[in-house]
Amino acid sequence: MAQTTTTIEFKPLEEIDKFLRRFVIFSDDAHAEVIALWVLHTWAFDAAYATPYIYVHSAEPQSGKTRTMEVTQLLARESISAGNISAAGLFSVIGSSAPAVFIDEVDAVFTGAANEELRGVLNSGYKQGGNVMRFVGKLSEDGTREVASFSTFCPKMLVGIDNGAMPDTIRDRCIPLQLKRKKTSQEVERYLPRIVEPQAEELRRKIEAWATKNIERILSVDPNTIKALEGVSDRAFEIAEPLLILARVAGGKQAENRARKALTSLLAGQAPKLSPGIQALQAAKELLDEAKMDRLSSAILAAHLGVSPKKLGVLLQPYGITPSTIRFPSGEKVKGYYRRDFQDAWERYL
Repeated sequence: MAQTTTTIEFKPLEEIDKFLRRFVIFSDDAHAEVIALWVLHTWAFDAAYATPYIYVHSAEPQSGKTRTMEVTQLLARESISAGNISAAGLFSVIGSSAPAVFIDEVDAVFTGAANEELRGVLNSGYKQGGNVMRFVGKLSEDGTREVASFSTFCPKMLVGIDNGAMPDTIRDRCIPLQLKRKKTSQEVERYLPRIVEPQAEELRRKIEAWATKNIERILSVDPNTIKALEGVSDRAFEIAEPLLILARVAGGKQAENRARKALTSLLAGQAPKLSPGIQALQAAKELLDEAKMDRLSSAILAAHLGVSPKKLGVLLQPYGITPSTIRFPSGEKVKGYYRRDFQDAWERYL
């Protein structure tokens, strides 16, 4: 009698999660959930419109950041460590293979003199089509040089102490994972590369095969069927969406619901820092509403913001708002603004 063989379905998210937890104690299950999705994302990256940066950070050293990065690197597609790489080297590497880039000690990268060039690479590289323009080659006889475009779009994991040095423009492209030191009572498997790496390579092959087999299914998911996450900004949802699509394809509705819960817990309330201009618009509305007036002096609004009237004018000018001479019911004439001056900007930016 012929024997029948049973094919066990490969479940990538479950297998990645199981591998990660062998070596890392996660203080929040959402962390493992998101990293597993992100690892899968590195292999299905070609189907994505945007990519989330994973920001693994902690308040203190020895909280598992480096181990988390090491273990994730073993499973990610074409992983590259770029801790000491220059901005030029980084976008050259990205353009050649779109790897998964890991930047360790990112807290030191932006401490002191800001690394504006690297910041530009990271700012532009979260969305398809992101690139930087650079001069290449030698000067021609007429004094000109050729300009080339380098892609900056690829998955990235940023790792470091959260010392406040991370620029807001990069932070709001990240899914933040704040790690904590494991308790003395908690134990993990010893990380021995010579044993672990062959095991990881076998799992990598399975993940790659799954991604290759399912790429059309991933592409066929209508983004309009992915509902927004409650309390999550548009930018944050944009980077979360590729992971939600992968969760649906890899594990169905149940996995998608878990992913939604994890991403919401990590991204809700992570609103980007308000610019000084937006703060000025917001303050003007609060003062006018509180006073129930249709006019406001420059001096009062400037004092509320802790700036000079001249600086206030500079902050509001980009919104098409300029001070004029206004008259109060008492007959006093001062430099200031009418409520109508702010209306258009309020509707667009608040």
